[in-house]
Amino acid sequence: MALIENIQREKLNSIEEAEAFALLQSKFKLNQTEIAKSIGLTSSQIKQGFETYRGVKRRFEYHIDLESLTLIDDYAHHPEELKALINSIRKLHPNRELFFVFQPHLFSRTHDLEH
Repeated sequence: MALIENIQREKLNSIEEAEAFALLQSKFKLNQTEIAKSIGLTSSQIKQGFETYRGVKRRFEYHIDLESLTLIDDYAHHPEELKALINSIRKLHPNRELFFVFQPHLFSRTHDLEH
């Protein structure tokens, strides 16, 4: 509990805060519900949060899912993210032909793919 209070007192940005809570999960084997309760959320608030969560935009979003065609949008732009994305799609759709469109926003991202 003291560690969670320390995280809340620090002036962390949202990414740093998420990383701190992820560390709590892995190091102390706390799940999201235990962390939420320890910062004062009620069971009904936690339940409502899970029920209304719609996921992260542009992370494995299905736009078309037909037998003949599946269109998935994902913001993966780092080589490791792209590898994970491709592996996930191959596992979910093992007998499908894959076609990817990569939209680089920085020259360095395209350069990183080559090396």
